[in-house]
Amino acid sequence: AFVIFLFLLFAHTIYVSWLIRKRTAQLTASMQRAQKLQHLVNSEQEKISAMERAGIVGQLSSMIAHELQQPINAITNFSRGLRIRNERGSLDPEVLQETLQRITHQSETAAQIVNKVRAYAKQHSAEKVRVNLLALLKKSIQKFKQIKGSRLSFDLNCPETIEVEVDPLESDLVLYNLFKNSLEACKNEAEPLIIISVEQSEQKAVIKIQDNGPEISEDLVNSIFIPKVSQKTDGLGLGLSICKALAESQGGSLTAIRNEQGHLVMKLCLPMAVPAKDIRKNQ
Repeated sequence: AFVIFLFLLFAHTIYVSWLIRKRTAQLTASMQRAQKLQHLVNSEQEKISAMERAGIVGQLSSMIAHELQQPINAITNFSRGLRIRNERGSLDPEVLQETLQRITHQSETAAQIVNKVRAYAKQHSAEKVRVNLLALLKKSIQKFKQIKGSRLSFDLNCPETIEVEVDPLESDLVLYNLFKNSLEACKNEAEPLIIISVEQSEQKAVIKIQDNGPEISEDLVNSIFIPKVSQKTDGLGLGLSICKALAESQGGSLTAIRNEQGHLVMKLCLPMAVPAKDIRKNQ
């Protein structure tokens, strides 16, 4: 009995050792498969991310000429004005200095647009900074009126204390395109007006932009962000889809609604900056 017991104990030990080696081999193989699968998933995610960036770059590249028209047209208008005044002999030194500063600023804006598109090809991430929303809106409105003329009126209602964390260049491009679309919508009005109102919703600053143009259909609202769909004869149908992508890249959003009067209202949501006291508390 003792010999049988020793034999069974020995057999059990061998069986347990074999079973452990087997399970260990299975577990090792399973971990290796999991690692290979994870590596494959990471590789595919990188490819998808690269394809997404390439898609955005492709859209931005298609639209870059459209966006560069803003600073290029401004430079052209400023230069033409200087030439006309110079030919008439009425070119004031102060006007010359101010206009040259504006030309320099527009040239820098054009360079920033090109650099932004190049940056998207490498890494699609917005360089966000803390800015006062009212100051940002006023600056965008002033720049837009300088380029498009002063016939357009703005009705701005924004609290002075709201601060957002955004990429100023991207935000300015989005606002410029929204203003431009509103101006296009109310171009037949005797007194074109763009109404801008701002309110807070949780951790977002909600900017509502509407105009006194004609009413729109619900179908247009539903298709307004679809690329290649444009209501303009010379439009590419890319403006609002790019604006939507730029807003989302900053942690915000861009949506379109039809108000009770049947007019289009664009809602641009931007992330609000963390209060300074909360930053100190986390530190």
